Amino acid sequence: ISLEFMTGDGRKTGERYVPPSLTDEQAIRLFDTIVNSIRLRPTGPGKGAAVTPPPRLPLGTQVTSRTLCPESGLWQCLNEEANLTPRRRFIPRGAPMPYGLASRPAPGLKGLLGRTEETPVEVTWQLVDYGDKESGV
Repeated sequence: ISLEFMTGDGRKTGERYVPPSLTDEQAIRLFDTIVNSIRLRPTGPGKGAAVTPPPRLPLGTQVTSRTLCPESGLWQCLNEEANLTPRRRFIPRGAPMPYGLASRPAPGLKGLLGRTEETPVEVTWQLVDYGDKESGV
């Protein structure tokens, strides 16, 4: 941890002298108070506490692509019209749920010539398995 504390340096601004905002004694007392208030907090369960994993979401849970993944596992896109490859994929907890791509006619002359463009669309994902990435699921 590095802590730097400045109260002003008595510098000149233009032609006017600007004094420091605190005396040296006040600054030292404030600095010591701040430093002495720092405490280490426990980061894990206490001694002898049972560690229980958080409950898993039930299979079949559905979320949309504008959310973060609530459960690591294998998710399947339910929207048939969305172009997604692959339609089933492992998504870790906390990762953004992917958007699908919809093929639509391109605007203007390109569309008249039969060209298409893909635009992101919100899709619904369903949790189908708790498999992990390492197992290849």
